[in-house]
Amino acid sequence: RLGSIKSTLNAMLNSADESKELLSTDTLRVINDLHDELDGLDYTMAGGLASA
Repeated sequence: RLGSIKSTLNAMLNSADESKELLSTDTLRVINDLHDELDGLDYTMAGGLASA
């Protein structure tokens, strides 16, 4: 859904992926961690809201 936190974070991650050669190693680590957490949230939410 446009404007949601998930949508905003995905847009940020996509922008970071497009410009990753300009980012520091520490920033890339944080971006990767955020990406992993969003993937984990998708997996958790697939089981239903009660499992979150």
